[in-house]
Amino acid sequence: MSQHWFEEIPTEDPIAKVNVDPHELNNLEKKEKEKEKEKEEKEKENEKKKKRSIDNSFESKVKYESDTFKLNAFNLNLEDLCNFEKIITSPSTLKVLELPSCILSPIVFTKIFSSLITCSTLTELNLHNNLPDNNASKVLANFLKKNLNLQVLRLSRSLVGIAEIETDQSIIFESIATLTQLKILDLCAFIDTRYNGNELTEALKKLENLEQLELASSTFNASFDFNSLLLALNNCFKLKILNFSGCKLYGNYIQALSSFIRYNHSIIFINLSKNNLNSEHLKLLQPAINLNTSIQFLSFRANLFNNSNCESAIAKIISTNASIIDLNLTRCKLQNITNIPSNLRENCVLKRINLTANNIAEKSISSLLNDFIHCPSLIVADLRFNNGKCKNHKRESLVIQRLIELDGTLNQANIFVEQFSV
Repeated sequence: MSQHWFEEIPTEDPIAKVNVDPHELNNLEKKEKEKEKEKEEKEKENEKKKKRSIDNSFESKVKYESDTFKLNAFNLNLEDLCNFEKIITSPSTLKVLELPSCILSPIVFTKIFSSLITCSTLTELNLHNNLPDNNASKVLANFLKKNLNLQVLRLSRSLVGIAEIETDQSIIFESIATLTQLKILDLCAFIDTRYNGNELTEALKKLENLEQLELASSTFNASFDFNSLLLALNNCFKLKILNFSGCKLYGNYIQALSSFIRYNHSIIFINLSKNNLNSEHLKLLQPAINLNTSIQFLSFRANLFNNSNCESAIAKIISTNASIIDLNLTRCKLQNITNIPSNLRENCVLKRINLTANNIAEKSISSLLNDFIHCPSLIVADLRFNNGKCKNHKRESLVIQRLIELDGTLNQANIFVEQFSV
């Protein structure tokens, strides 16, 4: 046995590798190093993924205090519901619940509001873009009826794509009628041409504390009783902000709106942007706006005021109205302004006028710059992105000098120049 020990040496013994080619050995070492490097990179990538997972987790996105729960643009699923119930340990004291754009499925939506069944103290609810089906609307309606102290309700874009939209809207509007403490109601893009009920109008009659109504991008159908809706708003004695932006208001609607503006004494801000308003519409609105004494902020942004009749109507508003301090005429296709400059001289309340992107000719801009000086109250005039582009540096310098002399404050002059900069 001892004589033949050498016959049992394994062929793969390390000693047998002593005569390996040095180049091959270097290649082997390089490959080993590369493998180690790859391994390290994979570990780092895994750590990053874990971190991203933690950063995007339910817990990291939630902002929760004792009476406030906020979760924005998070795809809330069934797995997260347990965490939701753990975080809101005492729903009976919850005051603020915000879940905008959380892509809630019908099951998740129902379970969330079932878990909050004891909640009756809510003052603010934000469900922007979040009502998934008809059943969810019923669940929400029952929830609203329990939270009679609600002051802020945001349901903008919440019924987009739902087939039985008329039923859903009716149910929700009926529950809104019970919220007599409501101050802010956001229904932007909530109403479309399929709705023709009177539940919203009836609800508005009961909201005496309402201060802000957002109806932007609502598309009322031709048979909708818009006049009754506006009459209902007369019961909202505290209403200050009214947003009809992008509602594509019909001719009859403008007639009703004109009457509402003439006799309303509470509205401070009214937004009529993106309504395809033309000279005929402005002709109806202008006398009512002139007589109104409460509106301070008026927006006509992105309408079709591209003829001399519109410019004359706007000029009369500027010279006659005694309350408007901010007038937005951005992208209204005003081109050759002739009456507005002289009327600015007669106005003693206007502080800001926005004429951005109107293709106003350079000659008209020069005239405007001269006449702005003679409007004693004017602080900001925005003339960016017009044909003249306000590149006349001497003219700007003149404006600065005169504003400092008139108002005695450098801050106002600086604002003026910033607004003229392109």
